[in-house]
Amino acid sequence: LRNVATLTTLACERLKRGSLGDPTHPGLRIMARPSGAKVWIYRFRDPAGKMAQLLIGSFPALSLADARSEWRNHRATRDKHGDPRDDVRQRQEAAKAAAMRGKGYTLTRAAESYRKEHLSKLARGDEQWRILEREILPEIGSVLLADLKPSQVMAAVVPMRARAPRVAAMGISALRGVIRHARSMNRLDLDAADPTAGIPTIPQGKRSRALSDPEIGRLLRWLDSGAVSRTIADVLRLTLYTGARSGEVCAMRSRDVDIDAKTWTHTQGKTGDVSVTPLSAPAVEILRNRLGEEYVFPVRGNPVNQKALSVALFASRQAGDACPIDHWTPHDLRRTTRTGLARLGCPFEIGESILGHRLPGVAGVYNVYAYADEMRSWLDRWAEHVAEIAAPRAKPARAKR
Repeated sequence: LRNVATLTTLACERLKRGSLGDPTHPGLRIMARPSGAKVWIYRFRDPAGKMAQLLIGSFPALSLADARSEWRNHRATRDKHGDPRDDVRQRQEAAKAAAMRGKGYTLTRAAESYRKEHLSKLARGDEQWRILEREILPEIGSVLLADLKPSQVMAAVVPMRARAPRVAAMGISALRGVIRHARSMNRLDLDAADPTAGIPTIPQGKRSRALSDPEIGRLLRWLDSGAVSRTIADVLRLTLYTGARSGEVCAMRSRDVDIDAKTWTHTQGKTGDVSVTPLSAPAVEILRNRLGEEYVFPVRGNPVNQKALSVALFASRQAGDACPIDHWTPHDLRRTTRTGLARLGCPFEIGESILGHRLPGVAGVYNVYAYADEMRSWLDRWAEHVAEIAAPRAKPARAKR
């Protein structure tokens, strides 16, 4: 650093290397970089007393007079025990937000920012993102956030509400989160109308539907009839045999299945825990001829979408070949498995381990046993029970007169 009696524009222009300080403005200096570019730097002590520096701008785009004006602003912030770098960050964020409010800031872009900046920090953020990605964004994601209208939101939500009320409620909640986040980050004008404001909250009552034994038998015989595709039928069967979430079955990868060990290693969608699910004989039989591609249930190189399950059930009703069971969803099969295991006498800890649930209370803290052998034994018993109730029932012979 070289000091001059008075820093002038001519001195700045003649600077070839090193830096020049401005004696009348302590901490302000101009520096010549090896590339030849010249920049204004402000050096100061931050609130913690450590030396810091801030890039103010480049010369000659920022003149000496303008650099001194910037110095006065930053010096005033420092004198108030603030950090000038915070002011710069806030201005940069405001400029970025203003650009986002302009052309091209779609609902999809807003949702991706929401995921990166907020949902990624939540334990169940992935679940909200999946609903946005699968249910909301394919319908209205290309709409500019500032132009999004209540009618467009309703058009995306109404079919979902009829098919899966709980998912619809979560979708609306996640969409409201996207909009609130955009407002808080100054990426959406505060006076812009909220397109979700007129949509009533959907009650999210917990489902308690579990299929009875006769219903399980009718379901499996219906799946064998070819009313839905083999892929959909196998996903539903495997959900019933394993007690896994249907979405996790849909996303099953071949590399995670060990046919010889009869196990499936996967990550629980809600908790992020890694589970090893034993595979009963019927489950192995389903998977044996499906392994090879990256996904066990592929559709054009991607895993079959969980939404396709409900769509297939709806299509079968439209075609007049509806499932002979009323008021059920694919997720009810997971509850059916858990209820069926309890009915067979499966101990609570083993049943919860099969579903990948963490044990509640103190037991979940101190009991870290995996119950691998016990899980296999009870899933085998469950498969045998299902086979018995699914077998065609012979009609009783008529007594001779």
